[in-house]
Amino acid sequence: MAVEGRTLDVQYGNTKTYYTVTNLDIDVSLLGSKMPLRLWLNTTGTATYTAAAKAILFPNQYAHPVKAGLTTNLGVLNTPKLNMYFKADGTTIY
Repeated sequence: MAVEGRTLDVQYGNTKTYYTVTNLDIDVSLLGSKMPLRLWLNTTGTATYTAAAKAILFPNQYAHPVKAGLTTNLGVLNTPKLNMYFKADGTTIY
């Protein structure tokens, strides 16, 4: 069986289409920077794919995650660490 790659391009302005969030702000403009997702200090937030995102990434019943890759631009201000985890079917992917 062939492995195919899919790309989900999340940017300021289309974030609500692809994520539902808890403890995160969506599409925030702050000090001239446009951020698709913003996490406030000392909180834990989650972003979960919507049905629209899953339809792009997993277009049929046989498609499933094999490898996760991420290209992102993160800005961290006044926080000692930032942890990002990816989960697929309850399994954490680093």
